[in-house]
Amino acid sequence: MSKLHQLKSWYSFEETAARLSQTLGEVVTDKDVIQLAAEGKLKCGWLLNGAHFARRATAYCAYPRNPRFLIYSEPVYDANGESWGESLAGIYSLPVDWCPSWGWWILTFIGLGGEGGDMCGPLVIDEEGVTWELYDEASKGISDFFHFPKRHEVVFRREDIEAFEETIRDATSSKQTVIPLPDHNSAPATTTAMPQKRQPYTWDKHALRKLWDESLAPGASIKNLSDQYGITRQSIEKSLKKAKEEFGPKKADPFAALGTPSRKK
Repeated sequence: MSKLHQLKSWYSFEETAARLSQTLGEVVTDKDVIQLAAEGKLKCGWLLNGAHFARRATAYCAYPRNPRFLIYSEPVYDANGESWGESLAGIYSLPVDWCPSWGWWILTFIGLGGEGGDMCGPLVIDEEGVTWELYDEASKGISDFFHFPKRHEVVFRREDIEAFEETIRDATSSKQTVIPLPDHNSAPATTTAMPQKRQPYTWDKHALRKLWDESLAPGASIKNLSDQYGITRQSIEKSLKKAKEEFGPKKADPFAALGTPSRKK
């Protein structure tokens, strides 16, 4: 993560996408961020500059009350029956999770969605968790609020991005390989037999003949024959010597043509 990302307290759509691309190790676009915000998976807020008035309110969402999204709020009054109202400045969270109209509005930034229904003043939440209802103060009483945040006014707090990144890491680390426990009711597992010690190779006449023929094959070598029979090279050389004496070429007998057996002096 860049040092600048660590210093910033809030991010735009594009900056959030750039940060998530680094932390998640994959390409994240601003459209991805908009969808995550509209679905309430990544918290976002409205950067207000004090130009709009608001009053504290208790709120509830009656959706689905009818085919349209309906949002209702009940202003909190003081002892004199006056509702609190003041201008808001700073970042105020958009309660997308329980106010679906906010999700629909955020989707307008990618050409989808729109205002989802009657909003008797959009509802926002401050850092202390207090809900506020925005309204326009007209010359005669209080009128409905018809202003919504522009794209550059929707921002993401650093702590909300960090919380989202933590959920991704937790989801990844929770994928562990499950090792099945032994079933004591099942049939006992068969044991693997220990390898037995190789018995000494018996070189009878037939085996020596086979070894001799294999030694004459193209590419044959002491090493190959040693690996094939699973014995040492010294043993192969010794057996080949016996095979050569038995089946190898014999020296010509000068007396064989005369029909007289040779005699050793």
